Amino acid sequence: MSSAPGVWLASFVTLGLYSFLWRENRCYRLVEHLYVGISVAHLGVMGYFNVREMAVRPLLAGSWEMLVPILLGCLLYARWFGPVAYLSRLSVAFVMGVTSGVVVTGAMKANFLDQIAATMKPVTSVSDLVFVLCTIAALSYFLFTKKVCAVVKPVAEMGRWTLMVAFGSAFGYTVMSRISLFTGRLQFLFGEWIKIIK
Repeated sequence: MSSAPGVWLASFVTLGLYSFLWRENRCYRLVEHLYVGISVAHLGVMGYFNVREMAVRPLLAGSWEMLVPILLGCLLYARWFGPVAYLSRLSVAFVMGVTSGVVVTGAMKANFLDQIAATMKPVTSVSDLVFVLCTIAALSYFLFTKKVCAVVKPVAEMGRWTLMVAFGSAFGYTVMSRISLFTGRLQFLFGEWIKIIK
């Protein structure tokens, strides 16, 4: 067995978390509270250093434009002061607007424009042909404007199967990633802690 205190602590935390599979118990609750406490502490420390490095130091160096984000950040706390609580809406509106702009443009490119560009590539192999046909079939499954005719019905059925295969592969990838995390924990427990495997 290992003699390092860090390995013993990590093993205790791992076993404490997995003890939830048996039932909820005190060991699991202790590890859960420890995890939440460490996460909040890390968030607080990172927040302090981010404010110091990205706002206070540039302001002290003469970058007066940093007053705007500092003021907007301070206005977020106005909601706890009754008469001026409405001022926090300015900061929330700014954050929501910027976040929406960044997310929408990124999502449009990744989920929409790149998909259209991938479908419009020249068909040079069988996999390209299958990709284009499955895309058309999946899109035809969502044709709700007209009654499904005899020509569209088999294509829409193929689109349904295409969607099921896509969702199944996404679910399988999720399960495999969780199993790989579990395998890593088992390798740590039996390799570094108990040392019965290499």
